Amino acid sequence: VGSELEKRDRHVVLGAIGTEERWGHELHADLVNGLLAESVPVPLGLLPQFLLMFGMGLLGMTVRFWRRLWAPAWRAKAALVLVPLVYLLFGAWLVAVGDTVLNATYHVGAFVFAYWISGLMLRRRGLGAEGRY
Repeated sequence: VGSELEKRDRHVVLGAIGTEERWGHELHADLVNGLLAESVPVPLGLLPQFLLMFGMGLLGMTVRFWRRLWAPAWRAKAALVLVPLVYLLFGAWLVAVGDTVLNATYHVGAFVFAYWISGLMLRRRGLGAEGRY
């Protein structure tokens, strides 16, 4: 950053509408501008992060155990895609509106991990392989 050589010091950054190409010193100017405007994204607090992670885990178990969801197989697969997608869209909206950053790795990971562990529990009890869930 800062060498200003052609094709070496150009960086693609996310702008308000799309991507923009910036020189090295423009990256520093953007950072200073953000600090002066007090629009610095901050992470969510520890307790809300934990509660959101816990809720996503409960949602993962609910998707696995909810019998009506499994009737047509496409609904279960759609839920596995839609829940993380809706969460990520909510996280993007939260950054845009409130300058608050969510830890998507832990939250989506809790959803997937709880879903996976619930499936292992069902298979150990012999319920998963027989199509009852």
